[in-house]
Amino acid sequence: MASAMTTTGARPATPGNAKPGRAAGGFGRRGAGPVGRALWNLADSRRLSMTSRARVRRMAAFLAPGPFDIEAEGIRLRAYPADNHSDRVAMARGRLPDRDERDAIAPYLAEGGTFVDVGANIGLYTLWAARRVGPTGTVIALEPHPETADRLAFNVAANGLANIEIVRAAAGETTETADLHASAGGNVGQSSLIRDVAFRPDGSFEVAVRPLLDILGEAGVTSIDVLKIDVEGYEDRALVPFLENAPETLLPRAVLVETDVAERWKTDCLAALATRGYRLAKETVANAVLTLTRSPDPRECQADRSNRS
Repeated sequence: MASAMTTTGARPATPGNAKPGRAAGGFGRRGAGPVGRALWNLADSRRLSMTSRARVRRMAAFLAPGPFDIEAEGIRLRAYPADNHSDRVAMARGRLPDRDERDAIAPYLAEGGTFVDVGANIGLYTLWAARRVGPTGTVIALEPHPETADRLAFNVAANGLANIEIVRAAAGETTETADLHASAGGNVGQSSLIRDVAFRPDGSFEVAVRPLLDILGEAGVTSIDVLKIDVEGYEDRALVPFLENAPETLLPRAVLVETDVAERWKTDCLAALATRGYRLAKETVANAVLTLTRSPDPRECQADRSNRS
């Protein structure tokens, strides 16, 4: 299932978009060196004030912008700390972010499972989940930002994983193209389809948008163990139509949803999840994990199958 799908509105694959089943050429050649490591560690230090950390980040971005080849929790990454928060965290701390959230969804990700990552960024959740579900499992990673998708593909290849399918599109209500407002202020991961949510946006470009149910159908996904969604305020447009139309058999056993900018939702994702039988299992500063509390009714499953036939 290793592939990097190029969809309408997305940039064609580039040399950085290596086939995920092969090792990425050149990984390990870009070391940060002692100065680079020291600067980025200091930029993440909680002993400094936020203002001081910002000043150190600017200095580090000038003196040691990267990219650097690193490992975090055994996962290989080509990190761009100057322009992405996720890269900075992995590089400075030597571990992946969101430990509490990952602990909450880990019990639902076993060998042979299915993980869907809506807003995959450089692949921190994608790569972590791919290792948990193993070679017989499936990971579907959606990332509409063309450069970030290239970086994601490189990281997939660097880890030699063949169970990840990259979809270069955003999830939304309908099939269309939309403007992705790109962040140029040091956190490309906070680019957004909503302009005033994007972190210091500097221009925009069109990306493909498709309903999540259509994307999963095309990928042949028939069941989901965990769905993670982090799309900078667009979670409701991506998730709620899926919840309204997905058969019971396709409902994820657990959902991790970013709530950091929930005030920009037009529809309350948590209420929509509750309607389909989910309950809150874990809440952090920026995210919520909900789990499905009722098993699908066999009669409903049969009706779903009949409707699709």
